[in-house]
Amino acid sequence: MARSLGASMARGLGILLIMMTLSEIAATRAAPRSEFNEDDWTFYIVAAGICAFFAAFGIGANDVANAYATSVGSKAITVRQAVMLAAVFEFAGAVLMGSNVAKTIRKGIADAGCFEDNPGLMIYGMTCVIISVAIWLILASYFELPVSTTHSCVGGVIGMALMTRGSRCVIWNYTRNDYGNGTTNMAFENFPWLDGVAEIVASWFLSPIASGICAAILYGIVKFAVMRGDARTISAYFRCKIFFPLIVLVVVWINVSYWILKGTKGQCERFRTCRLTREAKAGNLWPALLVGLYPSIAAGVVAGAMVPTLSKRIDSGDVVGANRALAERAAAGVRKEAADEENTRDAEPAQKEEKKKSGMSYITGQLDRDTHKDLDTDAKVAAIHDNVTRHDPRAEQFFRYVQIFTAIVDSFSHGANDVANAMGPFAAAYVAYKKGKVVKQAEMDPGTMLWILALGGVGIVVGLATYGYKIMNAMGVKLIAITPSRGSCIELGAALVVIYGTGQGWPLSTTHCQIGATVAVGLFEGCQGVNKELFLRACGGWVMTLVVVGCTTAMLVGPSPEPLKNEYCKDWSP
Repeated sequence: MARSLGASMARGLGILLIMMTLSEIAATRAAPRSEFNEDDWTFYIVAAGICAFFAAFGIGANDVANAYATSVGSKAITVRQAVMLAAVFEFAGAVLMGSNVAKTIRKGIADAGCFEDNPGLMIYGMTCVIISVAIWLILASYFELPVSTTHSCVGGVIGMALMTRGSRCVIWNYTRNDYGNGTTNMAFENFPWLDGVAEIVASWFLSPIASGICAAILYGIVKFAVMRGDARTISAYFRCKIFFPLIVLVVVWINVSYWILKGTKGQCERFRTCRLTREAKAGNLWPALLVGLYPSIAAGVVAGAMVPTLSKRIDSGDVVGANRALAERAAAGVRKEAADEENTRDAEPAQKEEKKKSGMSYITGQLDRDTHKDLDTDAKVAAIHDNVTRHDPRAEQFFRYVQIFTAIVDSFSHGANDVANAMGPFAAAYVAYKKGKVVKQAEMDPGTMLWILALGGVGIVVGLATYGYKIMNAMGVKLIAITPSRGSCIELGAALVVIYGTGQGWPLSTTHCQIGATVAVGLFEGCQGVNKELFLRACGGWVMTLVVVGCTTAMLVGPSPEPLKNEYCKDWSP
């Protein structure tokens, strides 16, 4: 079986190499500018729009699900609540704060000038990119591989550029501050000294390592300064009440700064943050951090005033409800006994629910799915959760509020920034379709960009609701045992690295940052605290993203599709 699969892959790669060689030969021919008839490409732009919805579906099932995995894994929120938050904040971030500027080629991966003479080729190529991205994101979700949406788009653009114009139009690598003048500045402020495809490869290592170090430092401080002690004593709970205002101040500060630098990029003029983002890109983060400090101080004061009320609710059991006793017993390590008691208590409602299931929609069934069921069926996952250090569940409740707030801000920023990025290939094709020419970037009509971003927002919510449970289960339950205190440090560690990396121009992926931070926190329990097989599989998925999407796009495009012009443009001649 393995030998047959290897032979098939070898044949496929051989065919792909032949196609790429043909495209290189064909790309050497100069193609004169030709007339562009919008009506001839209506079919392609409609197909691209439909496929863009499925690509957004894949983003929701994979990228957004990975962002909510820590919150669902720690039981700070349920799958249903995660979908509700995404429906509001992902959609609001995309529609209200998404950029009106459509960039033809993302991340400086390919030369937009190579397509200026043929907008039809850009439309056709980007349609193939969108199809490939949609297929890969859905497949990656099925195999529980958290992958980067941006890297998926980049891989598709590489494959499209290779097959349509040849390798001369792909920017594989150039050293920063070395743009043909023969000089290279390797100063630290220019780290990592790479751009183009090499920068994407560098992010595979830089993102998880940097975020892992940051999250480990944060959790180390929380564990030993706040949560230390036996879970049955009130010491951790008492310290948490003392430190809660400071924790809220830091959390709000990080998240507001994250929102300023990542979430407002598309509408910086409206929010008057253009100067802050420009200075951050120049390496000066202090203006943005100072702006974020003011609301965080106010939030810290409010949190201090709310501590007595929150403590009263936690002590009375209003927050944990009927599961409070089970949570405390599970914190002491008696997970199985607690689960048996909960199953016995919920047996009758579960039977009633099973009877109703036949008349309920598929989506509702996914929203009620138990992401923690692997604890009773997977011995490896159960061992990871059984051996984890449990903190006082009452102290964990304070971090539950923190984690919910962090998830909301992250969702809003993701909708504002990454949704626009993911819809970039379709926006590029649409601009070429409407303008009849290819430009590096174009200011789109607000109404047009609104429905494009809304299309992405709807697709994301549907994807998260119907298929996001697989990634949330894998990254939130199977990879490590996550509690609210751990989840908060994971999310904050990833956000801090993105904030600092924005100022330094680092090639970072939020998906990779999240995974690196998760694994680093899990390593506090030793190597047995991390599902190594799942982590290695996730790392393999990062590499596979560029290769699979690039190859799929290349095969869809075919070798040198330039003759398309002969059918639609009367004056074309070879």
